[in-house]
Amino acid sequence: MVPYDEATTEIFAIWEYDSYEAYEVIEKQVRGDKQHANRVQKWYEENGGREYVLSEYILKVKNEQIESTLLNKDRYSYQELVRDIHIGHEIEFTYKGKRYITLNVLEGFGLCEDNVSVSYYKNPEELIKNGEIDGKSLKDIWNDVEDISIF
Repeated sequence: MVPYDEATTEIFAIWEYDSYEAYEVIEKQVRGDKQHANRVQKWYEENGGREYVLSEYILKVKNEQIESTLLNKDRYSYQELVRDIHIGHEIEFTYKGKRYITLNVLEGFGLCEDNVSVSYYKNPEELIKNGEIDGKSLKDIWNDVEDISIF
């Protein structure tokens, strides 16, 4: 099967083959196989048609990948925050009822309060070292943050 796009491949990897790796092994063996193409078409038909699957499921999977993974703050440590900022992820969280997000944009690395006030830093290390909320470092407040999302 030659997928129309990467998302289609991932859907079949999850639902048809249990894992993307298993899908890749099978896909290499059956590329161009009429029986396989019929199986894929039948799967689409059983699940409401190709357009329905694309509109109802592909978008949801892409959103899960692109938007965020909600985490329990007990499982997301300050060390993980530092790692993710260095990787370039943006982390959104609540502290004392206000929303904050770390940014990775053309202007540099930033810390934004309630989508209004932004402080920019040259690199991730500067953000981690000098970024403050209410006069406290990210490290000092991290145990009190809630509703953490990673983008």
